[in-house]
Amino acid sequence: MTRETIVSLGFASSREQADSVATLLEQHSGLPFRGVNFSSAISNPEAFGEHIHDRDVIAHSAGEYAVKLATEYGALPRSATFIAPPIPERVRRLVWRGALIGYDDPATRFDMDEKITNFSAKTEIKRHPILNFGAIAKLGHFASLDYALELQKSGVPVTIGFMEHDGLFNLSTIDPDAITALRGAGVVVKQIRGTHTRFTANPVNTMNEIAMAPELVAPISTLDPTLSFRGTVLPHLGAFAARLRSAA
Repeated sequence: MTRETIVSLGFASSREQADSVATLLEQHSGLPFRGVNFSSAISNPEAFGEHIHDRDVIAHSAGEYAVKLATEYGALPRSATFIAPPIPERVRRLVWRGALIGYDDPATRFDMDEKITNFSAKTEIKRHPILNFGAIAKLGHFASLDYALELQKSGVPVTIGFMEHDGLFNLSTIDPDAITALRGAGVVVKQIRGTHTRFTANPVNTMNEIAMAPELVAPISTLDPTLSFRGTVLPHLGAFAARLRSAA
């Protein structure tokens, strides 16, 4: 019997959203998936560890932090794919950028999946405000790349998929030596098109592109995080891009 692949979603993800993402991946692949939202995972990391132990794991954003907490209880995934991983940042900047993306990203007006994603985030924050906001400071200091390296060295094959125009985390702050260390240890490092929320909006396309993308052979592109919001079809774009840039 094929074991479920566990999908660990990020900050303010809802159970409904986790179920939706898992269902889309399951329908496309014909393989079993189970989605777990952020608050459920971090509220009981030991129980979450029982889900991920010896399973393939896909973690989006802060979902990697939930995986780390679970491994502190002895869980060890069979493999791990980390998409749009957290990069250390000042808490106020994360809050500001997250608010802009979640509540005023013009791109959401043209993609129903994105609208559903962001509505789920607002709803989940209202459901569990203390749990979600209490994790922000920890996320701002979470060395996700160090953890990925640690997991790889423990025998777990790790793949990292950075987003070219993440918008939430500033890729330009990543030390090129960190990427070199990851690749030297055998971590598969890739970079694909899209913004921070692409996986939760379009999980199938995101996973397909990560699978097809070549591995990085040079330091990660340090692209302007506001580029993904520029385009002639998006209304009020200039003001939004300026606000996002000011939080960079």
